[in-house]
Amino acid sequence: MSSFGQLTACCALSAALVLASFSQTTASERLIALKRQKDLSISLTNDVGRFLGGKNKFCVSFAYTANAEPVLIKKVMIEFAEQVGKIEERPINAAISEQGPGRYCGEVDLGRQSYHPALYHVTTHYVDASNRKRNWHVLVNIK
Repeated sequence: MSSFGQLTACCALSAALVLASFSQTTASERLIALKRQKDLSISLTNDVGRFLGGKNKFCVSFAYTANAEPVLIKKVMIEFAEQVGKIEERPINAAISEQGPGRYCGEVDLGRQSYHPALYHVTTHYVDASNRKRNWHVLVNIK
């Protein structure tokens, strides 16, 4: 097999493992964001695949990229901060609870949106298995 073929096979296997790592999500959940951070894959999901103005339910899942096993994470906190021009507004802390190993679900009220589309910084703070404080950042549009 050529090196290009090996690279393509490796990429396909990696993608399959990442997608399989989120098999603990329910059938009705849709992916909003997925990010690989070192050997960890983190996904943000909800029922509609995006956030809307008002109340939103969501889940954040942590899994090892290599074998798709859930990761035991501690002290998870999720913040939503609206970006208005160059100014990042005061963050809204989401109420979350652990739903299983490496899976946290919660609800956040983003209120009525003055800007269309609105841009939010979603920051997940957590402590990993080696007791190190980590952050995961993603930008989401609210329409």
